[in-house]
Amino acid sequence: MRPWLLLAPLLIGCESSALDKDESTPDEICDNLEDDDLDGLADCADPDCAALCGEVCTNGTDDDLDGLVDCLDDDCDGLCPENCGDGRDNDGDGAVDCDDRDCFGSCPEVCGDGFDNDGDGKVDCLDEECVDPSCDEVCTDGRDNDADALVDCDDDDCNDPSCIENCTDGRDNDADGRIDCDDTDCDGACPEICTDGRDNDADGRIDCEDDECAELCDADGDGFFNADYGGDDCDDTRFEVNPSRPEICNGDEVLDDDCDGLFDEDDPDIDPLTLIAWGRDDDGDGYGTGIDAMLACQQPAGFGFANTDCDDSRDDVNPAAPEVCNPDGPIDEDCDGLIDDDDPDVSEDGYLEWFADRDGDGFGADDDFEYACSRPDGTSATSDDCDDSDPSIGPPSLWYPDADRDSFGAGEPVDPTPTCEPPGPGLAPDWVGEDCDDADPLSYPDAPEICEDGVDQDCDGRDVPCTSTLYTVRTGDDVLRRFDGDTFTFEDIGPLGVGFDFGELAWDPVREVMWMIDGRPAEALYTVDLRTGAASLVGVHGVTDLFGLAVDPVTGEIYGSGESPTGWYSLDPLTGAARLIGSPASAMDGLDYDATRGRFVGLAAGGGDLVEVDPATGVSTVIDNQGFVNNCGLAHDPATDSYLAIDWSGDLYRYDPDAVDVRVLERSGLGAHDGLTVGPPP
Repeated sequence: MRPWLLLAPLLIGCESSALDKDESTPDEICDNLEDDDLDGLADCADPDCAALCGEVCTNGTDDDLDGLVDCLDDDCDGLCPENCGDGRDNDGDGAVDCDDRDCFGSCPEVCGDGFDNDGDGKVDCLDEECVDPSCDEVCTDGRDNDADALVDCDDDDCNDPSCIENCTDGRDNDADGRIDCDDTDCDGACPEICTDGRDNDADGRIDCEDDECAELCDADGDGFFNADYGGDDCDDTRFEVNPSRPEICNGDEVLDDDCDGLFDEDDPDIDPLTLIAWGRDDDGDGYGTGIDAMLACQQPAGFGFANTDCDDSRDDVNPAAPEVCNPDGPIDEDCDGLIDDDDPDVSEDGYLEWFADRDGDGFGADDDFEYACSRPDGTSATSDDCDDSDPSIGPPSLWYPDADRDSFGAGEPVDPTPTCEPPGPGLAPDWVGEDCDDADPLSYPDAPEICEDGVDQDCDGRDVPCTSTLYTVRTGDDVLRRFDGDTFTFEDIGPLGVGFDFGELAWDPVREVMWMIDGRPAEALYTVDLRTGAASLVGVHGVTDLFGLAVDPVTGEIYGSGESPTGWYSLDPLTGAARLIGSPASAMDGLDYDATRGRFVGLAAGGGDLVEVDPATGVSTVIDNQGFVNNCGLAHDPATDSYLAIDWSGDLYRYDPDAVDVRVLERSGLGAHDGLTVGPPP
């Protein structure tokens, strides 16, 4: 029921003056459905009822006279269909205008509300009308869906197979897992990439074949590509390292020169001429001997350059050491075969001052001097000779009684003050030394010693035996022996450690070393330790059947005599190498130097001749025929001035070199001895 109908009974019968009507005209009664005032309008259709009637929402009339008709009137809200543009909830469902589902199809699309607001069948971001940051870019619709001013494939959001790769934007535009120049789509538009197996710049050359890759692929310019770029150059920083190079030793550096994965001597292709010979280095100075010699590139621990150290017991003696003066004795520090003043490399540091000794008494005068390492002939280390023209007058001396008048005194000095002149007769100066027996004129310092007479003539505290110490090695044996030629007894010193067959021994008084050669099969030169018997390899001489060996005690030259063919050789003490000098008339099995007569002597092989050899030419001259056809070792004994020879049965022969027909046969019974020499006493 309309609200105004409830008021109708109250209004009936009220005065009509308020209606401003003619008193003869009745008032309109608003709810009787009659036109009471005869104005053609009944009830609420009559304006007279406007104040009493509400808006009727479906009659097309402004019933409440507010200027709004039907659903346009607020009074109709909730009774009318939604009007999608008036800002009111016409249908009273709580949704206004385009928020009301009744308006879908007549409103613009709202992006993100989940509804098809414009009724085109596409909801939110699927609708072309939606350009909004909340939307994802659609890569194929030609629109800026996400409102970032980038459309389709230009948008960073687009990595899609439908897109074409952009070769410079750092993105995988076509979603194939490859970005920019890594993508084959960019070939021809990119610089060459040197490791991907593609022709990136489309010039027909791939990777390292392209000139653009030269700096990376062949940095050293040797024509071989870097292994990191698919080539076979294992070190592209070195021109000298590549598969075409020979494997060589590289000093202190280890390189795989030919890039085969093998280094230095481990590579069978190594150039053997570059291998370095190393020998045992006992003194640790980096220079070695010929012992345990080996070839290698790098220096093994405990080894040095082979056959270069002339004294492996001293680390200050080697080819790199400076030659210096040695007041304690001559030493070849730099191993060049020259000692002290004879070496032009000698350092002047340590030079000594030497004074002229005109009278040869060992004392010099201060008016003439020179500098040298060793004492020059005709000089003295002192400058206090009382009279340098008289050898019997030396420096100021204490004077001692000289009872036997041999010019050497003993006892207490007669005056405690040194003088040049003797204070009386029968006196001897102290500078000549003390007489060990002032009652015997044959006994005084440095007097000639008579062997085995029970008298110490030279005042050295002993009487020397008449036979020197002999050293021997038996054929086919490995033991160095010391031999007593008087008692005919042998003493084993120790094993050589190298075997011995058809060789010879020789004592070197210059170097104070025992040399040994092995004629076969090693064909080598050794040194032998007289304390232990151990032999140390110096080097291979390479001469077949080199059986004789001798040393010049003045020059230190080492000589050898060979049989196959007959030859006279000089041997290098540093390397053992043999140099042919000449060819004697026959080979010599036994060989030695006769210091008494200053000659090389030998026993001719097979015939028993005793011969003399010219060391400069190798020419031999027969001295005598002894008939000892099997003699192998020969030695000159300076103590008895006799020749000693030993034969294959071990028998020892002694004979006088001046009366060669006198001989004594002694038997050892120890078998054949090739090596025989006179050496220092034990």
